[in-house]
Amino acid sequence: MSAGRWKVEHRFASGWADAGWTTDGAPDRFETKKLAEAAIDEFIADTASAFRAGYLAGAYLRRDYRAVKEDEG
Repeated sequence: MSAGRWKVEHRFASGWADAGWTTDGAPDRFETKKLAEAAIDEFIADTASAFRAGYLAGAYLRRDYRAVKEDEG
């Protein structure tokens, strides 16, 4: 793992763990915390839109996602 790479974690019932986001089968990692946080915000906005359109029972909660350095956790 390279220092300085950021991942997104999700708060599961058992605690914080990698959210499992992937692109083309590879784990999503971000070069900065700001980019990881922006990806979370975009994801939350997308779930809010899906909720309003009737595709989800409820929007996901921002407080259940966080950006952490890949070697933390």
